[in-house]
Amino acid sequence: MKSIEKEYKEVITREKYDQLLELFEWDNEVQQVNYYYFDEKNLVVDKGITVRVRQINDKLILQIKTPVDVKGSLHIKKEFEKEINHLDKYISGHGIAELSALNIGKLECKGQLFTIRNIFAAGKTMICLDKNMYLGKVDYEVEVEYQDKIDDSIINTFKEIGVSFIKETQGKNTRFHNE
Repeated sequence: MKSIEKEYKEVITREKYDQLLELFEWDNEVQQVNYYYFDEKNLVVDKGITVRVRQINDKLILQIKTPVDVKGSLHIKKEFEKEINHLDKYISGHGIAELSALNIGKLECKGQLFTIRNIFAAGKTMICLDKNMYLGKVDYEVEVEYQDKIDDSIINTFKEIGVSFIKETQGKNTRFHNE
């Protein structure tokens, strides 16, 4: 399946995370594990591509994200995904090309990132508040995913508490790789 993902994201402090936890009445909390795949030559990272398997409960989804546009904290990506039956250490170049038409060769799983995600739906906009744990590190992030146009009142709510969505923000994949 192919779709376009549009989201604002910002890495935040623990204090801001705690403040946001109290600000919204979260619809649900999900625990997920992202297994990240990279190639030997770092072509995936250099091109801004994310290849991961996301596990939520017993469900595994292979996801490939390719950049369309990145402006500061706004990330627009093509997203390809399919459910898979098991987690492998390697993903073949053929498997990647079959799903996304990308020719990037064999990828190896380099590790995992565990996320506790709180989700709040506001119409066609989804707010995700994440606590991420990986490679002995913990960070916090807020994402606002939307389809057509984002409601200005949502952005204004974040601005009022000091989350501006202006500065350039790296995604989880890049932060994991750089660690």
